[in-house]
Amino acid sequence: MPRVAIRALNEAVRLKINPSTLDDSMFYSVPRRLKDALGRLLNVSPEEIVIGNSASYGLHLLANGMPWKRGDEVLLVEGDFAADIMPWQGLQSKGVKTRFIRPSNHMPDAEELEGSITENTRVFCTTWVHSYTGHSIDLESVSEVCREKGVKLVLNGSQAIGYKTLDLNRMKVDAVTSGGYKWLCGPYGTGFCWIEPGFLENLDYNQAYWLAMQGEGSLDEMKTGIVEDLGAKKYDVFGTASFHNVMPWTASVEYLLSKGLPSIGHHDQELMRRLIEGIDAERYEIISPVESTESSIFVIKHRRGNTREIYNRIISMGFHVSLRYDRIRISPHLYNTVDEVVSLVELLNKFG
Repeated sequence: MPRVAIRALNEAVRLKINPSTLDDSMFYSVPRRLKDALGRLLNVSPEEIVIGNSASYGLHLLANGMPWKRGDEVLLVEGDFAADIMPWQGLQSKGVKTRFIRPSNHMPDAEELEGSITENTRVFCTTWVHSYTGHSIDLESVSEVCREKGVKLVLNGSQAIGYKTLDLNRMKVDAVTSGGYKWLCGPYGTGFCWIEPGFLENLDYNQAYWLAMQGEGSLDEMKTGIVEDLGAKKYDVFGTASFHNVMPWTASVEYLLSKGLPSIGHHDQELMRRLIEGIDAERYEIISPVESTESSIFVIKHRRGNTREIYNRIISMGFHVSLRYDRIRISPHLYNTVDEVVSLVELLNKFG
């Protein structure tokens, strides 16, 4: 997290230590400020943002809120992250089927998607950038196919939003969900969902969060009547004023906005370029796309089968990378420097 987020977290701790300094208005102003920041990030009204606690929250909201009929089908991508798959598989008892696209090159293109859609397909759910490979879908062409076929496009943006720009006023996506603790630099237990307003109106999900029903007044008199016209606010996760999470995450998102996503994206692409051009392809199989630097996930596998050993050596030397399916995943972001990436490449290229 950036230093401004740490300061916000310290302020949240201070409020917890001294709760008498906590004003009722903060239960409304704290989540409202987060929605303002996320609305600016995605170029939508803050009132359309659903505060969640993960990417999974929004996916379950959609899966359990859509009006299904038996025989409906959800189209998924084979090998996608589990969070994008399991909420839909849980609909089997309602007669909803799931079917998988097996893409020829990590992620399906528009032609593969179009050839997989049937008259029963209601939803296509996919990740934007693949967590295990760094490959991404062509969002514009995929969204065009979904629009032409009348299929809802549900996008998990967790591995992209924060360095890739997503203008939801321009890009035709029906729903976007994301964790806040990836590229948005928030704490664990943060996330959001955006659902196209017309799509949102058709959800049938029983949720009546007491704080959402209060308006934005004092908490000294509780309202108990159900308010129907809440919009996205109706589906906010319980505990929207979770100060330890929301305050630092808001500070992180505002920090990213102050730097500008295009500038952050340019910086991240330069780090990726150093990785792609610097890694020894004779030593490592590069799983990620090398023709583009638009992803900020770089995945490699040692050609002689020493990947796990190399990973352990790298970790012991102070580099923070991940091991996934016996592959090393490197995920640089704005908190990294070119020198750090160059040092990592030099180290990797020393291993036989």
